[in-house]
Amino acid sequence: MANVEDGRNAAAADTGDQIWGGRQNSGKLTRKRVMAGGALLGTAALAVGLYVGLKDDSTTDRTLITGQADPNSLGCFADTSDGRVMEAQLTDQAMTPDMCNTYCEELGYYYYAVQWGVECWCAPETTTADELAVHGLGTCDYACGGDSDQICGGFWAFTVYEVGTESTTLTPSTTTSCDSAALVRFTDEIAYFEGGGCGTLTQMYESQEGDGPLYVLDENNDVVGGTPTGYWLLDRNLRVVEGSTLLVHGTAAGGDADVLRLKSTSESWIEVRGYGGNLHFESTTVTSWDTDNGQEREWDGDGRSFINCVTQFDDSAIWDCEGRSNQEWGECRMDIIDSTMGNLGYFDAESYGLTWKVRGACDIDPDTGVPYNHEIFEDHNVYGDILNSEIYGMYYGHYSYGHQGGVWDGNIMRDNIQYGFDPHDDSDDLTISNNVVYGNGNHGVRLIFLCFLPPLGIIASKRCNNVKIFGNEVYDGGEDAVGIFLHRSSDGAEVYDNVVYNMQDAGMAIMESYDANIYDNSFTDCRYGIRLSLGSGRNTISDNLFSGITQYGLYTYMGSDEPDVPNSNGRPSNNIFDGNTIETDGDNIGVHIKEGDSNVFTDNVFTGVSTYEFEDSSDTTWVDNTGGGCLDGSTDFAEGGIAEC
Repeated sequence: MANVEDGRNAAAADTGDQIWGGRQNSGKLTRKRVMAGGALLGTAALAVGLYVGLKDDSTTDRTLITGQADPNSLGCFADTSDGRVMEAQLTDQAMTPDMCNTYCEELGYYYYAVQWGVECWCAPETTTADELAVHGLGTCDYACGGDSDQICGGFWAFTVYEVGTESTTLTPSTTTSCDSAALVRFTDEIAYFEGGGCGTLTQMYESQEGDGPLYVLDENNDVVGGTPTGYWLLDRNLRVVEGSTLLVHGTAAGGDADVLRLKSTSESWIEVRGYGGNLHFESTTVTSWDTDNGQEREWDGDGRSFINCVTQFDDSAIWDCEGRSNQEWGECRMDIIDSTMGNLGYFDAESYGLTWKVRGACDIDPDTGVPYNHEIFEDHNVYGDILNSEIYGMYYGHYSYGHQGGVWDGNIMRDNIQYGFDPHDDSDDLTISNNVVYGNGNHGVRLIFLCFLPPLGIIASKRCNNVKIFGNEVYDGGEDAVGIFLHRSSDGAEVYDNVVYNMQDAGMAIMESYDANIYDNSFTDCRYGIRLSLGSGRNTISDNLFSGITQYGLYTYMGSDEPDVPNSNGRPSNNIFDGNTIETDGDNIGVHIKEGDSNVFTDNVFTGVSTYEFEDSSDTTWVDNTGGGCLDGSTDFAEGGIAEC
């Protein structure tokens, strides 16, 4: 339990950086993200891990789900038999959060909670955060009896929601068997884990003959040999194949690898690749290591060691287009949990630092703007989560291509050469949440496709559909950096509760993407509040704060790129801007709508705005917006109006 002096009377830490507080007046629980000096308050309460299996308790087995806690819940709290807070129990072997929601709503309760996989409990509106957290935090990792993809509390632990709030169906980690040990094999250039099962660095060390390629270090990073210390140096390429899994776990996770250094000098560097196998890092530190200088190798334009996870299947009998795959390796998953990864990668394909990729996409069809065999991403994917970890000094902090259902939560993504999070083509159904992203040369969060853009914090690019981006803090990007970027057909995104500031370009940008819902974000001290280009349409931008904007608050334009979407004229259209607050930095332009059609502005509040500009735009709706400023330039309002200057 943590007390927060911010007008709330109580709070309970849920998933690392989220503080759930009860309002003083109402006693209701609300979510508030609390930062202190750039550090996150609270401790991690995520149920994380590699396996989906059965938990053995005193009476019965329950399926465990590993990964992210439900972001729509109010938290996971411990329970006891003799001090229950909740009431009105319902037990049903087909239990789901929706069933419980309906049950408690019909009885007139304000909160509902699921527990033990099959139980439902209710509580009145007067229930406070202190009462729910009276027994502390719980571990909610039981699959629901009626839907094994959802979480229904845990062993003496309940997941609580407000009545009327839907649960989130999570993508659980894949099942990986460690009933057997992987085989270790060495060639002159590559070491292999193969044959299925799991392997460790100690197993590799004990399998090698003579010195190398794996060396024991002391805490000063000096080679000492002999009994493993938990500190390692690897100086040869490593591949994990045939469905095997390499476990790089620190002693805090019951493993043997507190630190793994990857040899990386100006003359040579190595690759660690999951190639139809899996990589799992937990409670460990992995970095490049310049053995000539005795330190991590910072990027100077030359190559550095890197880690990648590659899915590849032989599709030559299915596709005959240029670029198709003709090799069969299988599917890869890479997870990074409670770990530190630093100073890896350089600018070359699959060598960016931490890379997840599906191989085998053909050349781009100029008529559709997608690969000729675009359907490959319906058959093959790459997988993996990044949870509660710190990533720094990479060429790209994260890069993925064809990634399905990743959960990237509670991380620090900092000081990378280019992007922070960079999911590329057909990386779908991602959750990017509760991360702190700063100091990256390019954009913080970007969703993007096959092109070179200025630095970003978080970006989704191309055809990265149905991505959720929430609870992140993104700041201090490099020249021309954007905080959050939806790029080329990254459609259906939901972006909310993010804090973005000190970005030298836009707080947020949308390029040729559609049907996004952007709400309850704060964008501060940026050149543009939000900019939409290249035909972006049907997006709703509502209830956001844009403050300290130095040029345009709300901005649309065509741009110079050719549209990929068939029949698009490149003009941003049918976007809704509702209930936003726009505060420009002095005598600036509140709205600059260039080459836009049928865009709607309602109930926005403008402060410190001198003018509104509409250039080559038509059928703009302007209703119930308030604040100073006057109309400059030509316009064609379908409804409403602005006084001319």
